[in-house]
Amino acid sequence: MKKSMVYIRGLDRLEFLLKIILLGQSTAGSAIVQKTWGCISLVLITICVPLVSYSQNFDSGLEAYQRGDYTKAYGKWYLSSLEGHVVAKANLGVLYMEGLGVLQNHRKAYELLSQAAQMGIPFAQFNLALMYEKGRGLPQDRTRAHMWYNLAASNGHQPAITARANVARYMTAPSILVAEELASKCLEGGYQDC
Repeated sequence: MKKSMVYIRGLDRLEFLLKIILLGQSTAGSAIVQKTWGCISLVLITICVPLVSYSQNFDSGLEAYQRGDYTKAYGKWYLSSLEGHVVAKANLGVLYMEGLGVLQNHRKAYELLSQAAQMGIPFAQFNLALMYEKGRGLPQDRTRAHMWYNLAASNGHQPAITARANVARYMTAPSILVAEELASKCLEGGYQDC
């Protein structure tokens, strides 16, 4: 049984951007590389200056989560999310999805995970796919689940590869083709056409 996942390392997004910029490597398509190059100095300044504040609240939230103190994790990640920390926002989505430290609220989970998924956060894409696959707060939609698993897998999220294969077992070949086309369109549109 697939479990939802909380993002552990807050710097993975920075590492992903630096890999694209410095090495020219991207599994996310050339549209993202071009956008990244256009705003690299702003991105590095924005990311480097507030990391101390982000990191303190984010890391405190992570420690609380690992201890099982989900209410404290929620508080710390909420503060980080107010400062613009997208990964903290996605972690809040997982807490809402699972009802950990907060009342379970699939609508709020969907909202938070969608925002992070559309910013290219792989574990948010994975959890959004899980919501579609299981019908958590939404009608079950294996095509959308496959699409989001595919996007998460293309961004290096290893559990999404297995999850995509598992959901595909319950889909027809034409449905898989539609899911792959949706994923391509989403990727080409910089996650705005999802």
